[in-house]
Amino acid sequence: MRFDGPGIVALAVGLAAACALVIGVAVAAQDVPPEDDRGDWVRIGELDLGRADHTSTLLPDGTILVAGGTSAAGRPVLTAELVYPQSGATRPAGTLPWGLAGHQAVALPDGRVVLSGSDGYAAGERLADEDICAIYPPLLWDPATSDFRPILTVGDSNGSSATALPDGRVLFAGGETACIWGQSLAGLNGARTWDPLTGEVVGAGSLNAPRAFGPSVLLDDGRVLVGGGVRLADLPAGASVQHSGSLEAWDPDTDTWSDYGRVGLGIDRLFVLDDGVVGVVGELDDGYGMRLFDPGRGELLPISEAQARPLRGAAVAGLDGRIVFVGGLNKSDRPVPQALLWQPATGDRERLRYPRSGADTGHTATALGDGVIVVIGGRDAHDDGRVVSAVEALRPAPQPS
Repeated sequence: MRFDGPGIVALAVGLAAACALVIGVAVAAQDVPPEDDRGDWVRIGELDLGRADHTSTLLPDGTILVAGGTSAAGRPVLTAELVYPQSGATRPAGTLPWGLAGHQAVALPDGRVVLSGSDGYAAGERLADEDICAIYPPLLWDPATSDFRPILTVGDSNGSSATALPDGRVLFAGGETACIWGQSLAGLNGARTWDPLTGEVVGAGSLNAPRAFGPSVLLDDGRVLVGGGVRLADLPAGASVQHSGSLEAWDPDTDTWSDYGRVGLGIDRLFVLDDGVVGVVGELDDGYGMRLFDPGRGELLPISEAQARPLRGAAVAGLDGRIVFVGGLNKSDRPVPQALLWQPATGDRERLRYPRSGADTGHTATALGDGVIVVIGGRDAHDDGRVVSAVEALRPAPQPS
């Protein structure tokens, strides 16, 4: 989704001056030399339950819905909480009917939230104590009641992406099939729209490639870009997880899908920058990193101008045209305690102080409209995978005028 949350939340967080660091954009993030830290993280609150692989959704009223995730033991966390960034307070926000981890969550204009994309598998990994042959439709969270209600009318929705459209509908794309020989076969090419006001479900064409658990994003021109995802193949001898590295876009005017081909080995997330260019983060042919995709021309920008190196598992947020990468694992799957602020237009990088919680993976970063970044939960890979419950905030220095 686009990084431009509402500007209605104010948070007093300390600022500190620092020198700017400018390096070539092809340099790996883990190779960025240290410099004077800019700003500092403030622990503003605590979740009732520590969790990782959850979603943090910024709502129209400035609160953040934290839903699902897994515990340190890998068990699903079946609760949701509301975080109030202004005060740091939290309160219960309902109980999920089943575990969700590695899922997508999109806010509707009326404050309700649609959650979709995960059932017994999260990014190809089995969740503990989950029945992979069960049916897991999308969920609709209502802020008035804090209830999670299954959207039963959206068929074949296990593992589908969810994208909020400008007209209020939600596009569900891809997913997984029913159970075959005790295994769940991921990779559907169906798509459908759902109207939250009328409940109407309408077909939206067929994807060029079957995929499940893949990311999606709304483009500036009203189209929806989807990518990545997984398939489970080679049944019944044994499920083999196959990752997709392709991109395609849905046109709401024609219900057709345009195939943009392969970008890399796998795509973990997509996000739209201020100029409409899409950041594509995932496993590329030359290692984990990011490419920039021009949806107008339907092509990647030159690597020499667009390459960046976020780490695998890093939390990502956008801030006034810049991108914040927090944490992650290097190519040896070792945690790297770093936070970087990257300027896509110039390739400039600034090193920020690392969050005090020490979360390396499974955490979320949410950008508020007033320039504050909020990091929630996650897993501390330095401490045997300890799951943290911290809610921390940082206000980086603004861009020079």
